[in-house]
Amino acid sequence: MISDKKYLYYRRAVLFIGMTSLAVFTSCRERYYSAFEEQDTGYLVVNGFINTGQTPTVIELSRSIKLNDDPAQKPVAGATVQIESDAGDRITLQEVEAGMYKLENGLLKQENKHRLYINIQGKEYVSVYLSAHKTPAIDSISWEKGRDGVQLYVQADAEAGDEQYFQWKYNETWEYRAAIPPTIKYIYNSTGKITGVAFDDAVDKPGVTCWQNDRSRNILVGSTEKLSRNIVYQPVCFIPYGSQKLNAVYSILLKQYSISKAAYNFLLQMKKNTEQLGSVFDPQPAQLLGNITCLSNPDEKVIGYVDVTQEKNKRFFLNNFDVGGWPYTPPSGCQTVIVRNNPDSIANMAAGLVPAIPQDVILLPPPVYVEIVTFVATQPSCVDCRLNGGTDVKPSFWP
Repeated sequence: MISDKKYLYYRRAVLFIGMTSLAVFTSCRERYYSAFEEQDTGYLVVNGFINTGQTPTVIELSRSIKLNDDPAQKPVAGATVQIESDAGDRITLQEVEAGMYKLENGLLKQENKHRLYINIQGKEYVSVYLSAHKTPAIDSISWEKGRDGVQLYVQADAEAGDEQYFQWKYNETWEYRAAIPPTIKYIYNSTGKITGVAFDDAVDKPGVTCWQNDRSRNILVGSTEKLSRNIVYQPVCFIPYGSQKLNAVYSILLKQYSISKAAYNFLLQMKKNTEQLGSVFDPQPAQLLGNITCLSNPDEKVIGYVDVTQEKNKRFFLNNFDVGGWPYTPPSGCQTVIVRNNPDSIANMAAGLVPAIPQDVILLPPPVYVEIVTFVATQPSCVDCRLNGGTDVKPSFWP
């Protein structure tokens, strides 16, 4: 039998060997001060489309920031946001979260022109009346594995003879699992003190399989303007090598929009800005304007271009084994120690840790059969995937 002192020594040795020093590299950048004057409250930023298809219209309102300010998002809540048609119809969007306004699908007539109306504490803003663009279906989503990760691509055929301009957005969902799925658990006495570990035979233990979500952050646009064929083939999403996203199963819901040339040029300019300052969901620099006017004050500058289009989408799944395996390790690194199955060893060696799997067992006659002598303990995030940013509630669309 190995003594508690030897196990304590072993634990300290493991922790010592596991420690590494970090070198911090820094680079100097000169702060840029813009000569462009900006309001203290920031300019109104309008992000989104009027959608005449079978999916919702979502409009996001926020405020721009000065270039030398903290780049925290400033949503505009409590506004009245409506869609007006040239036939006199007016439909109100519902605020689903601060600064995000939504209209369910199927409520707009494709043959009418539409514009956006916004009222913020009595100040009125409108976009330009526009006809709806017809968006072609997404033909395929493909992928290619390289040294640095997996690149996903979209392919779509535009209408013959027409120059087509596109924007894409996407929602990601991925399944991942606990690094060390636990098979044992602590047992407690009547006072709540840990007395040892025992096998955990529970089915569908929480925190073993999880799902996490994200959405596109960058502006993705493309065009067939300079192509000999009206077929667009565009990279849309990159998964870095070792990312949690391909630990088990990955899914992308890709959304495609046909847009006008004016909207395309606007988004190209926005892309240049966001690549330097943040993402499309960060407030934009005030120099970037669009097709929205303030009725209450025509001289006020508003950032955003509201086009009228249809959304076409396609869901795609990619499995870990499809890409030849995928090395993923949780940020904690999952250091482990071996602990004897008695209260003193657990208190001395496993403080802050949780049991994962048995290490040594002995066979006993019935009704006990097996007794755990030693076990592996690790950080909670290594046995509970919920502690790495996800939920163990399976999405309704998951296979």
